[in-house]
Amino acid sequence: IKQAKELAILFQHESPDLTIVLCCIQLAHGKLSPDHLTEDIMELLANRSPRNLIGPSFLFEESGAKNKISTEIIQMLQQLSERAMHSHKCCLCIISCFKIAVALRKSFNSVIIADPFDILAEILSSLHTDKYTLARSFVDSVNIQPKEIAGFLSECTAASLQ
Repeated sequence: IKQAKELAILFQHESPDLTIVLCCIQLAHGKLSPDHLTEDIMELLANRSPRNLIGPSFLFEESGAKNKISTEIIQMLQQLSERAMHSHKCCLCIISCFKIAVALRKSFNSVIIADPFDILAEILSSLHTDKYTLARSFVDSVNIQPKEIAGFLSECTAASLQ
């Protein structure tokens, strides 16, 4: 993404998908709020038709101001993702990692830099009601191979039996 941004700047090329991904990253990091989107993003939301792909629903177990903000961010991330033509999968990964960060009460950055299997173990050992949906979404978004998942699950099962 960083290289794509640098090339777009170098060649003075505007890419709506790159704009969407960068906005999603800023939203997930908390550097941008749904109430303060740039004109470029507002224009994309208004002029680009959504793909009408609905992902799994996600409900928070707690209420409060932080929960409301997180819900608004997730909704905005989903709206942006629906308008991505070539970067939809990247947006889904950002959404998945953000949802996990909220569910585990971690920062988005800590989720994206952590080992995927550590995050997966945390999700599965959490008491969150949507932990299996989150885990599935995470596995799909970070492209963990089925053999790796099988090995991970067998290790978890063996560890729980000891």
